[in-house]
Amino acid sequence: MRKPVSIAAILFVACQARLPETAPPRKSPDPRKSAMSERSYQPICRILSAPMAGYAGPDAIDCNRQATLEAATACMRTAFQARHPFTLCHGGPTMDSWAESGIVGLPSGAIEFFYFDTMGPAYRGICLRQNVVLLPGGPQCRRELQDQIDLRTGLAHEELSDRRGESWPAACAVHALASIRGSPPVRFRSDLPITPDRFGIWCRKYQAWGEVLIDRNGRVECMRIISGSDDPPIPELREQIRANVTKWRFAPVTVGGDPVEARSYFEIRHPCP
Repeated sequence: MRKPVSIAAILFVACQARLPETAPPRKSPDPRKSAMSERSYQPICRILSAPMAGYAGPDAIDCNRQATLEAATACMRTAFQARHPFTLCHGGPTMDSWAESGIVGLPSGAIEFFYFDTMGPAYRGICLRQNVVLLPGGPQCRRELQDQIDLRTGLAHEELSDRRGESWPAACAVHALASIRGSPPVRFRSDLPITPDRFGIWCRKYQAWGEVLIDRNGRVECMRIISGSDDPPIPELREQIRANVTKWRFAPVTVGGDPVEARSYFEIRHPCP
């Protein structure tokens, strides 16, 4: 049984960055991709080491004790394949903060991902064993992390953008919320004109952003608009945006070479015909 660890005593207070009302959200770093990638082997974890060790249990292998990155990666792979609890963590400075990311191999065989940014998000979440893909840069999860918890409050973690704008359409809400976030390139954009000037909004000042659910073939399965310069929303203008964006085509998002459903942010700026 996992033993809950109180981290209130070791986490210092950090304020979350506020987002402009009409700007795309600051994209949270993905711990599934950053746990071990693009780093020299200096496993500095000032904040996450203690809570991670508590969730892993007393018999966990500390893979950060290895001398090299290659050895730490091999340690993680061996422990995961043997279903033996382990921890692996790294931290370092970013542009304006200190960030740490880590992974915990749980006794159940699942992996728990941790992420902490002193000026941004701080959370943990579980990837079930059947969804884990071991890649050279570290493990990734094919699905959105389950049971995400905010490390500062102990409450359910939720992205700022998830609390704003439209809800996902009922027909695809379950798929959307269970899908990972990705940023695939757009291969084709619809040329359907969007005409905010018809509604008294100068075209070159108009902006809108939202999310799309991309299927395994790169097609838009459904979408939602989070914010736009038309405040309050103008239904006819929003329908023009939907008609345009749903025709876009993206490069499929892949995990371990396999295409997966994924959520991605989109932005429209001064869409003048």
